[in-house]
Amino acid sequence: MTVLPVFQGPEHRPFLWTTEGSKPFGLLVHGFPGTPAEMRPLGEALRAAGWGVQGMLLPGFGPKIAALGSYHYQDWTDAIAHEVSRARPDHYPLLLLGYSLGAALSVQVAMQGLADGLILIAPFLQLRAGLQGKLLPLLKWIFPRYRPFEKANFSDPKIRDTISTFAAGVDLDDPDVQADLRDLSIRSSTIDEIRKAGRVAVQAAKHVTVPTLVLQGLQDELANPEVSHHLQQRLSGPTQYREVRAGHDLIRPENPAWSKVKKTVLEFAQSLRDMTLADEGRSSERNCAAGESAQPERKA
Repeated sequence: MTVLPVFQGPEHRPFLWTTEGSKPFGLLVHGFPGTPAEMRPLGEALRAAGWGVQGMLLPGFGPKIAALGSYHYQDWTDAIAHEVSRARPDHYPLLLLGYSLGAALSVQVAMQGLADGLILIAPFLQLRAGLQGKLLPLLKWIFPRYRPFEKANFSDPKIRDTISTFAAGVDLDDPDVQADLRDLSIRSSTIDEIRKAGRVAVQAAKHVTVPTLVLQGLQDELANPEVSHHLQQRLSGPTQYREVRAGHDLIRPENPAWSKVKKTVLEFAQSLRDMTLADEGRSSERNCAAGESAQPERKA
């Protein structure tokens, strides 16, 4: 049997791109079972627009995904909050951008008032309706492991494309590689943690007051557009809801909707930046006015 190079490439590592005096900063949070690799195109777009950018790796993901079952959704939200808090003293505005599971987790962090703006792309909030989803809290004890490629057709271009995102360069025609992929498993308890993260995000939404953009694919079979729209309506701050003709992979540059996704994200980021500059200007005016009024009256 072979040893699969799962998430071993440098593209899966966290990235941090800052420039001298770069105040606006974006923290990008990947989805499941993703890594910072899927956030790099958006990170590069924000970087070109003058933003400092960080793509973090959630605990248990990437090369350590075999141990993912040891983590709970609170571990992931705590890790995001930690990175936001580290960036906070040196950057303003601070934009939190989450994709899929990362979006659900980002809602919970934004509820804590740690970010100045929020972008939620294809937020994964609930499992598909059906008996299996409803019984998951019970099934995780009966069927402790889930094998996503157990019955996969490795001739299917979509399957091959999916596998290439986390195991680049493997020979999918090799019987040993196929056997390893069929045996690749994820703990059912991890799927349940993802379910919990989505449920808590919906509950937390009403406590989020920062400007928020929800960006959703109309053909998304994983993140239901109706559920995403409902989430946007629950948010308490100023919100925007945008839909594009795409599936769940709308952040991939090869997706036909990518140019619109990038444009929408950059426009929202710029509006947040403009709002910040306007607030700073008003604050400076107030400080100047207060300073002038505090001057002692001079006698002739």
